[in-house]
Amino acid sequence: MLSVLNQKPDLLYKLGAIDNVSDAILTERLTKVVKNNIDYGTLKLGNTNVVGKENVILFSKIKNDSKLINLKGEFDKLSYADKSKFMMDFKDFDDVFLKFLNINPTENLVNSWKVIRELKRNNKLLYSTGTATDIELAAIHTYTYNGDVVLKSMRNENETIIDAVVFDAYQTKVYGLMNTGMTKLRLTSRLNSGYVIRGRTFKLQDFETLFKSGQTNVPLKGVVSTTTERAVAEHFLPKSGNHLPSPKVKVIMKIKSKKGVYVDDLSEYGVNLVQKYPKEIRQYEVILEEGYFKQIGQPILLKTENKIDWYEIELEELGIPLRVIN
Repeated sequence: MLSVLNQKPDLLYKLGAIDNVSDAILTERLTKVVKNNIDYGTLKLGNTNVVGKENVILFSKIKNDSKLINLKGEFDKLSYADKSKFMMDFKDFDDVFLKFLNINPTENLVNSWKVIRELKRNNKLLYSTGTATDIELAAIHTYTYNGDVVLKSMRNENETIIDAVVFDAYQTKVYGLMNTGMTKLRLTSRLNSGYVIRGRTFKLQDFETLFKSGQTNVPLKGVVSTTTERAVAEHFLPKSGNHLPSPKVKVIMKIKSKKGVYVDDLSEYGVNLVQKYPKEIRQYEVILEEGYFKQIGQPILLKTENKIDWYEIELEELGIPLRVIN
């Protein structure tokens, strides 16, 4: 039945009024719509017609398919105002919703959207978000919770090769929303034009190519997460790069930001939400775009620990993109 609905989502418009409809009745209606072409009337939530094929997926709660996350159940918990806002914010989604149904609900954009709504409702945001929409802020929150949602496709094992980025539909949507949100946040007091700190572990060969080969402009691949607090970078750096083979180098990057955006109060590990993780510390996160960064001077050796050299490097954000990402 799912394959038919995916091919012909318009069939779901025939479910009629579904507010407070039980699982059994909804499943029965779906079956009869698909198999018998029965029309129960225009799909409605309360007195409101549901517009757009992307929204009807929210209501296709099919119990006999264990792979489906109970989106309708989560949706039903929202207030009526939030239901309307949800449908408005997600109006541009269609088959991307199918991706949501197959990922951990704590990592998806739907959950992040609910987090943002709750932060706003409780007046927890410390700085203006300007004209950034809730769905754009949700994309930023999604990244702070699980950076791999975009980073896995933006990086590879060789930090020095600027290769093409291939996103799936879900990644494309999250990255696009994140970028438009960041652009809007730069017009607010969240724009950071001071120094920020980043800790990162590199393979020795990559480190030497990037920072010791004499090139002036250094490419940093992937969204560049930084912090305003050096202690945060020093706290996380020992955990960084454990998967990399030796020899490797640990680097503290002191970066003069030009387009960084302060997202601490939106972040999963920021002032409002880090309390959920007793073993973690607040990250004071500032997000920079991937791009070229001007290297100021040579790397300075700070120490050698467990046979691994620690260096400090000063960089300046240039705002020059590495590549076109569609």
